[in-house]
Formats: sequence, structure tokens, C-alpha cells
Amino acid sequence: MIRSTRRLALLLCALGLAATSWSSEAQAPSPDYLKKAQELVQASMKPPTFADVRPSAPAPPFKPGLRIAAILATARSTGAQLQARGVKEAAAAVGWSTVEFDGQGTNQGRLAAFRTVLTQKFDGIVLVAMDQRVVGDAMRDAHDRGIPVVSTMAGNEPGSNPDQVFADAGMDDLLEGRKVGSWMVADGRASATKVNALLFLNPVNRTVQQRDAGVQAVLKECADCKVAAAETYTSAEVSQTMPQRTQALLQRFPDVNYIMIDIGAYAVYVVQGVKQLGPQFEKKVRLISFDCVPDEVARVAVRDVEWACVGAASEASGWAAIDELNRALNRHPRAGNKVPVQLITQENYAGVTTPGVGYTGPFDYKAEWRKFWGK
Repeated sequence: MIRSTRRLALLLCALGLAATSWSSEAQAPSPDYLKKAQELVQASMKPPTFADVRPSAPAPPFKPGLRIAAILATARSTGAQLQARGVKEAAAAVGWSTVEFDGQGTNQGRLAAFRTVLTQKFDGIVLVAMDQRVVGDAMRDAHDRGIPVVSTMAGNEPGSNPDQVFADAGMDDLLEGRKVGSWMVADGRASATKVNALLFLNPVNRTVQQRDAGVQAVLKECADCKVAAAETYTSAEVSQTMPQRTQALLQRFPDVNYIMIDIGAYAVYVVQGVKQLGPQFEKKVRLISFDCVPDEVARVAVRDVEWACVGAASEASGWAAIDELNRALNRHPRAGNKVPVQLITQENYAGVTTPGVGYTGPFDYKAEWRKFWGK
């Protein structure tokens, strides 16, 4: 951890020195947008603690033997798989069992999976990375049957209406997007280059929509930044089409030097497209994404096209969701649980990421949740 801290300090110094040098050459102070970006990058790279995400209210007792349904927006997403695994492990820790259902990456599939759940007996439901708005009718049926619903990392707005989840275990998605945009701005200045970005957007739920909005807001504020193209894509077709689309867009916009894709599990397909174009693009383009799932961390560690990701502890979101579901079952107020988040680069990935899991944060969240629950 000491070595990681030293690397982080060196990076922050480098960012500051590069910005100072550039400003001196231009004989002008750094613009406000650059200062804000650099400050947010520095703050975002610092490791969180369990105290940052721990509920302020104690957990009510857990009734043993409950049966929970976990509905994944798509089982093809590594992030969704990790979130669902967290739900399963946390449920087991409190004496509950889980059954998983796959929404298959389409709104029709998600609604069908929810309908299947309602034909069986479950005590609670966790929507994994799923927008509550696409399953509104099923949500209302669950409400009528007295089955509480929570979600993980979907940006759902919780409430007491029949078509709202009781709670969403996630993060400040708009801020996470601003972190990604700020990294591009700060890194561009440190590299003495103007940002020319290619953005891949998949508005599958509010989390991703807010991420996209945050990235675009920062780049719009940046006077020296340009967005060459903002392309939409879907989860259902990403593995088949993204490599080819990346190639085509880079050939159309050869001056692009930064790429953002808003779902980390799909970053690998952008990397494939960049590499297929050869060293000219592979050495120039810097990719940044979200989530910091395992393959992303492996690339960031060696700067293999992907240079950074905003890590959200995907598996930990399942533990936060089970805590919220227990509060709903006991008719307690929601806790507003959040997950650990951190901006990850080559300089600080060690000590906060885990092989096979990706970004996990600097503390043992499983042990901390068990302790918090008295398990």
C-alpha cells in the first residue's frame, strides 16, 4: 500500500507539473475547467473506507430461510454477473437462498424474466443493473403481492410508488461520469495534447444515462476538447458489432485520441477494434470506462489501450442490496446504501483490485458487512 501511495503521489505531481509547464508556456493561468478536472481526478483516486458507505442506522434482525430472486438485465455482462454473485453470497451469509433469472439484454426479455419470477414463490426480488421503468407492470404486480424489490447499480429512483424500487444500491452516477470526463481533460493537459474523444453510449438504465451525461458535461465545459462522435449501441449486439464499429469510426476520425465506453464489461470489444487497426492507433488511443471489471483492471495495469476506469465495487453492491431488502422486509426506512468507488489507473490499482472480481476497494467489504449485521 505504501508503494501504491508513492506511485499515486508521483502521478498527481506529474499532472500538476505538466499543467504548470503548459500554463507557463502560454503565459496564462489554468482555466477553471482544468482546475476543476484536476481536483476531481486527485480526489477520485483516493481509496474509500467502509465508513464512507456504512449505513447510519443499524440493520434489523434477519429472518432465516427466505427465498430471493435475482433478475439480471443481461447475463452477458461481467458487471451484472459480479453484482448477482454479491447478492448470492450476501444472501447466503444471512441464511437466505437465491435463484437467478436472465433478462437476456432486451426489455422484452427482462419483463418476461420478471413475469416468470411472479409465477413462483419468492420473498424478495433484486433487479441487477435493470431499469425499473422497463418492467413497470410487473413491478406493480409485485407490489400488490407484498414482495419488496430493490436494485443494484441501475440508477433507479427509489420510492413508495408501486412501480418504484424500495432502494437502489449504487453510486452518484452523474458524478462518476464527471470523473471520467475529468480524467480525459487532466490527462490530455498532462500529455500536452488536446482531447478529441469518441464516445460509445448505451442508455440501458439511469446509471448509464447519468454516466453519459456527466462525461459529456465535462467535455462541453472544456474549451480545448472536441467530441468527434457520440455513438449509441445496445447490449444485445455489442459483441458482434463493436469491434467493427470502432474500426470504422477511427478510420473516419483518425485524430481521435481518447475513447469512452459507458459499460466496462464491453470495453474489451473496443480494444479489439483498436488493435485490429494496428500500432498507429493502439499506441495513440487511450480508452477509459467504468466498473473496473477483471479484464479492465488487467489492461489498465499495463496500459493496454485502456488507461483508466472508474471502479465501482460491483460485487459489493449485492451486499448493500441485501441490507436494503432486509430493511424493506422489516418495514424499516431505506438506508440509501452506496458502493465503494475509486478512479483506477496504472499508478493505484494494486491493493484495491482482486483477480477475478475487479475493483473491490481497499477493505474487506464481506467481513465488514458481516460484522455490521452481527453475523
